[in-house]
Amino acid sequence: MKRFLTSLLPALFFVSGCSTPDTGNVAFSDSAPAPAARRRAMPMAAHQSRSAAFMKNDAAASGSYDFEQNPARKMSYSTTLSIRVPDVAPAVKQASEIARKFNGYAVYSDNTSIHLKLPVSKAAEALLKMEALGTVTSRIVRAQDVTDRYLDVKVRLDNLRKLQKRLTELFKQAKKVEDALKIERELSRVTTELERYQAQMNNLSIRIQMVDVHIKFSAISEIKTAPRSIVPVAWVGKLGVAIVNDRFQNSSENDDAPAGITIPDGFVTTTGTETVLKAANAENTVLQLNKFLNLKGGTIAYYKTLIAKQLEYAGFSSIKAENVKFANGINALMITSTRAGHTYNIAAAINDDGFICKDERVYVLEVYGKTEDMKKLDFAALCQSIKL
Repeated sequence: MKRFLTSLLPALFFVSGCSTPDTGNVAFSDSAPAPAARRRAMPMAAHQSRSAAFMKNDAAASGSYDFEQNPARKMSYSTTLSIRVPDVAPAVKQASEIARKFNGYAVYSDNTSIHLKLPVSKAAEALLKMEALGTVTSRIVRAQDVTDRYLDVKVRLDNLRKLQKRLTELFKQAKKVEDALKIERELSRVTTELERYQAQMNNLSIRIQMVDVHIKFSAISEIKTAPRSIVPVAWVGKLGVAIVNDRFQNSSENDDAPAGITIPDGFVTTTGTETVLKAANAENTVLQLNKFLNLKGGTIAYYKTLIAKQLEYAGFSSIKAENVKFANGINALMITSTRAGHTYNIAAAINDDGFICKDERVYVLEVYGKTEDMKKLDFAALCQSIKL
């Protein structure tokens, strides 16, 4: 029995791969060689580069993902996104909720970022939902071919299981205490190795089955207003930005308004003065009516071009302009636009408020809210209710 063990154990050490140094880390090293026996058995195609990686950073693209799954290869994907949103904290929460909806989960989150795991089969759809929370400023997608690593660990696990089974059988057959102790020590070592490689396999399986997603959110308020050379009218330079940042806190002044207007049902007036009226509803849709002094030479056509440029600079898209009339037949301009799942509408008209001398004023109505909530509001009808 002793001679048998003496000749068997070195061979068992070789089968278990103990001759190959290993750091014991769960993460795999690109430089770790595949066992020689398996390299000889691998087809020529598998001798190609051990890892294939690519990066894509395309903030201008509308957003598309292709997490290809080839049965012959084992691919690991990761994605890093930077998204600008109106409000950061709710966006982090919404990203987590979207992940759960698609059978994913959050690994870590803080006030401005979140680390997610998403099933490969549903990751593309989930990520597009998350991108819709705001404006994507950076998108990086990485793919790595981990087939060789997967097969390395699989071969080691298979060999260790066979070795563990054989040692267990030998332990049962041992007649002497000395032999039993030697086998027990080797069985303990093999079991430890088996558990370590199983942990590596579990980790690698998660990398293959789940897309690793890191998202960094930043506030839209960081967008600066356009330079004076682009927007020579101060109040135009604040359009689309000021209303997003305004907290619409209640003011002691709320009994006046720049012009007559029918406030929509469900809205409460928070501020009402001779120059500004602010109102909001429970769905966080906000309304603001301002009165500004018109500059010499200012026309509706002039403001139409200027406002469109400012909205484009502020990150709005789908900008459309059309003509409307206020309640007393005064011609007005109406512009609609969208950004980050929100809709921003504006209407402007010029009126001479002077009794004797010319005193032109520009009346500007702004409404901002989530696109789905804004659909409930008839903006054209709201414009037509304004009486100067």
